[in-house]
Amino acid sequence: SSSAKAIVPKLICFIKSPDGKEIFGAKEVFQEYKVFINLQGAPSANVYVGGIIDMLYRDAAGTWTIVDYKWAEQTPESGDEYLRQVELYAAIAGAGLKTDSIRAKVIYMKGKEPHKNVLAVNKLRMTQLLAEILAKSSCKKLTQGGF
Repeated sequence: SSSAKAIVPKLICFIKSPDGKEIFGAKEVFQEYKVFINLQGAPSANVYVGGIIDMLYRDAAGTWTIVDYKWAEQTPESGDEYLRQVELYAAIAGAGLKTDSIRAKVIYMKGKEPHKNVLAVNKLRMTQLLAEILAKSSCKKLTQGGF
């Protein structure tokens, strides 16, 4: 189909890119990786937060990286929203992996070449994010993206 013909060159370009080479050379790779955390301490109940990470991998140096693929063009609004999403995934995954730092990437596949936004999420930021969610859970119902 015409949409498949449009996607194939982008995938080949991505596979040959530094990100593609890093992923294909990774020690461990998990796709559609489910993460969740129970934030105990809410006033009336436990708070469960989670999601599905497109890809989680550990590179040859041992660094964990989260990748979220987007088949859309980046806008200022969506860019901030998607970075917040992967930052939260990094906090949840980092707690489970017991790591002090995790990279988070949003890779946009639309356009002439894939492009990305990258964050390094350290232990302090992971703790801050989870504390924010716990605090908000006592004030209002959490909804998708409403953190």
